Amino acid sequence: MLTLRGFLAGTAAWRDAALALPADARENAVLYSEDALELLPALFGFWAAGVHVILPGDILPGTLKHLEDSGVALDKTFLALGAVGMDAGNRIAHLVSPVERTSDFNALEAPHDLGLLDDKAPLLSLLTSGSTGKAKLCRKRLEQAFLEPESIDAGIPGGTPALGAIEVLGTVSAQHIYGLLFRALWPLLSMEALIVGKRLHYPENLAAALKEAKVRGHRAVVIAAPAHLKRFTDPTLFEDARDRVILAFSSTGPLDDEDARVARAALGLFPMEVLGSTETGGIAWRRRSLESDGTISTPPWKTVPGITAGVRLEDGRVLPEGEGLLTLSGRHLDHEGWNDGSDRIRLNNTGFTLLGRADRIVKIEGKRVALPEVEALLVKGGLASEAKVFAFGEGRREALAAVLKPAPQIKDIFLADGKAAAVRKLREELGRNLPAVSIPRRWRLVDELPANAQGKTTVKALESLFDPRRPEWLLESDEVHEGTRHLRLRLEASPGLEWFRGHFPGLPILPGVAQLLLVERAFRAYAHVSGDFKATQVKTLKFRAVTTPGMRLALELECPCGISSEESFSLKFAWKKIGDSEDVQSSGTIVFTSD
Repeated sequence: MLTLRGFLAGTAAWRDAALALPADARENAVLYSEDALELLPALFGFWAAGVHVILPGDILPGTLKHLEDSGVALDKTFLALGAVGMDAGNRIAHLVSPVERTSDFNALEAPHDLGLLDDKAPLLSLLTSGSTGKAKLCRKRLEQAFLEPESIDAGIPGGTPALGAIEVLGTVSAQHIYGLLFRALWPLLSMEALIVGKRLHYPENLAAALKEAKVRGHRAVVIAAPAHLKRFTDPTLFEDARDRVILAFSSTGPLDDEDARVARAALGLFPMEVLGSTETGGIAWRRRSLESDGTISTPPWKTVPGITAGVRLEDGRVLPEGEGLLTLSGRHLDHEGWNDGSDRIRLNNTGFTLLGRADRIVKIEGKRVALPEVEALLVKGGLASEAKVFAFGEGRREALAAVLKPAPQIKDIFLADGKAAAVRKLREELGRNLPAVSIPRRWRLVDELPANAQGKTTVKALESLFDPRRPEWLLESDEVHEGTRHLRLRLEASPGLEWFRGHFPGLPILPGVAQLLLVERAFRAYAHVSGDFKATQVKTLKFRAVTTPGMRLALELECPCGISSEESFSLKFAWKKIGDSEDVQSSGTIVFTSD
């Protein structure tokens, strides 16, 4: 908990800590925290010191190198809070927190010398998500960060005060523009809004937070993303506190009808979907409704208060209606006048409809390929429920790759006849509408598209799925019997798997240590167990037959239901060869304990 006095005291303490650094070493601050309450005092404190704050989406060592490549002078930069984790080599200055715990700020005296921030100063930078390519550093004036929460508030009847005592709960990170604005800055407009700082990674975490809000007599606003909402498939999880949810927001990507229905069943209402980007912030929103016949009605996007949309034609003219490139004007945008976006739209007096991104055109073998068209054919053709297509390789070797969540018919082919048969079907169906050059050459079938803390699917994450150390598996079944969870995954021992290299020359087999590692990876990927656990013991391990390239395999896992972070548990596994009979290749038990 952080009180208003604590927030102001924390802001002053962080300001003073920054000002104590040499002037030439505090031009930039890289700041990271999964806790919005921990982030806010440091953020405002550095702004009060005139320091340019950079909020990265992660703390990987490569992110620091990317910042340096983007023009950030590391000798004029310091790291604070969790950002120190990206600098294992201690290359640059680390600023230690003035207090041990954020709540300790509450015990300090409220300052009297904070003064006013310069809202014209460009003191905020965020990294774009990288969903359409390489992440870029996007710099903003403080007024852009302050005006947008006012626009959000203006769109709520009566504003935030009309919501009363609310708790703002988030499944997204405040390191992204959406999470920063909605989880951290917007609630500051109300004296009755309580920010729940920690990010709620799993549906179970959100359900527990809603119950706690109910005990305190508060209502709740949920800040989420489609990648998280689609996991709310068990509506009973929220039934004890569903009535606490007064409003929900969703952003960072499209929410399809089925996921909107799942969100409504879980939270009791349709989310308010927000359209925007790191560059523009939130620029439009919409909210679905349920018709009397049970179908979902999806309205056009309407701009948020303070934003005007127009259509940019190829000849440069801007019209208030028609089809063309989305262009925007408004007070929290980068500059006055029209700001062109990257989406094509159809605009009329009721709002606008998205027609696809204008910048996702690539050239393959000299021919232009619209990536959204390939994705749309996969989804609308009943081949995938979600699909992402991107270009890989360089120059004459450039081609397309596709990552998709297969539709039932494609998954059935994969399970019955293997990946090669599933890909043949996909290529055959696309070939009815596309030239050969527009058909992806590489394919990955997944149960869920990868999503980062902001709920975004980045090109980098898609590329990582083709890493030769990553197996390609699909969930066949996930069942519970008498308190035990039974998972069954299917995969192929692709000859390209890194684990086969050198083990052994001329007679490659899958090493036993690799099998154990893959079991743990599968468990962490599919069990969605919250808490930090580590494998401490392997028992009853038996290797009965060798696993060779090309084998079709099943991996069966058994673990207790309702695992808590305070206990140890056992995970039973068995690798089986798929054929006329299912022969056990290896089996055993891995014991996990809380870290």
